Parts: sequence; structure tokens; C-alpha cells
Amino acid sequence: MNSNGATLGCLATCFVIAGLAAMLVAAALFVGAGWLFIQGLFIGILVAIGISIFLIAAFCRPLPKAPANLAAGKAAAPAASAPAPAAAPAPKAKPAPKAKAAPAPAPEPEPAPAPAPEPAPAPEPAPAPEPAPAPEPEPAPAPAAAAEGEGTRPEALDGPRGGTADDLKMIKGIGPKLEKLCNSLGFYHFDQIAGWKADEVAWVDQNLQGFKGRVTRDEWVAQAKLLAAGGETEFSKKVGKGDVY
Repeated sequence: MNSNGATLGCLATCFVIAGLAAMLVAAALFVGAGWLFIQGLFIGILVAIGISIFLIAAFCRPLPKAPANLAAGKAAAPAASAPAPAAAPAPKAKPAPKAKAAPAPAPEPEPAPAPAPEPAPAPEPAPAPEPAPAPEPEPAPAPAAAAEGEGTRPEALDGPRGGTADDLKMIKGIGPKLEKLCNSLGFYHFDQIAGWKADEVAWVDQNLQGFKGRVTRDEWVAQAKLLAAGGETEFSKKVGKGDVY
């Protein structure tokens, strides 16, 4: 009974030692060598089996029984006095072949860097705004003229005498627009304007739409008398040279 208990204890000790050794080997392969857990576990199991066989064969073999024909006196002698035969050396277990480490996977190629975006073209400078044309001066307000309906309409013509009208722009105060307005009222010649009386001047002042009061203010009658007589004014000289229109 004692022999059986000792054998079981020896086996348990061998298995514990083999298990610890297997765990150390598996951990070393997994952590130190970078093996997969399954590979390290498999090698650890093989190591545990090998170490268990070696330890059991070396330390857990049962002792040989004494021969039956030994004398009773010799049997009573302490078993310790008789040298136990040396145990035959157990055959060495062949070391388990080391599993080849799986080749490390090739590193994935790094993606090529994206090309730098092309710089946006510089915006073209906005063209300089053209200067706004200067507004034409509005005609000055006419001085107090005769009330609507006052005065007498001067004698008008249906058209210029001889088909040719005088250049009324020679009179200071009559521009191209005002000349057309005078022609539309039947005034084409200097002598017509030179002959206007006060009540006729009042009527023309009142009926020059947009230019009321210009006859009196610019003294058309006095200029027309000089031009009708063949004379010139400083203003008519400038007009003749093309310096005004």
C-alpha cells in the first residue's frame, strides 16, 4: 500500500514539474520569440510529455522485491543494510523536434503620399472702374418772369427765309437744344429777336420750356441787334472759331 502511495505521489510531482516547464516554454516562445499562442501551446505540450516520461522513468520506478528463499534472519535485518541494486538508467527521451517558426508576414507597403494640391491661380485684378461722366450742369433757375399768359407772342415764321436760318448759337445763352426750341417756335433770324419788345420778351421767357427767363437774363435782344447789323460779340467770335461748340 505504501509503495502504491509513493508511486502516485511521484507521478503527481512529475506531472506538476512537467506542466510548469511546459508553461514556461510556451510563454517564452509566445512572448520572446513572437510565436502564435497555438504554436507555443503545442510545443509546451510536447515538452511536458517528454519531461514527464523522463521524470517517471528516472524517479518513479518501483523497487524490486526481495527473494523468497532468503533466511528469516536475513529478512529481519534492516532493509537499509542491504544495498539496493542500482536502477538501470532509463533511456533518454529524444528531444522533441522544434517546430519551425512561421515566417513573419511581409509588411504591407506604405501608401504613396498623395500629391500636393496645385496652388490656386491668383485672381486677376479687377479692372479699375471708369470715371463716371460729369453730369451736365442744370440750367440755373430763371429769374422771376411774367406770369403764365402774360406778354404778346412775337411774330413767327413758318420756316427760315431763303431756306437758311441764322446761327442762333452766336447769341450767348443759346445752345444747340435751345436753338431747336427757338426754331420750333418760329424764330430763325437775328432780326426777329432784335425786334422783340418788352411784352414779347416776357412771352418768350415764359414759353421757353426748361429755359424760362433766359432771354432777359442773357440779353438776347441786345446781342441780336449787334449780330443782325453785321457786328460781332466776343462770344460770337469764339463760336466762329469752334471754341464753344
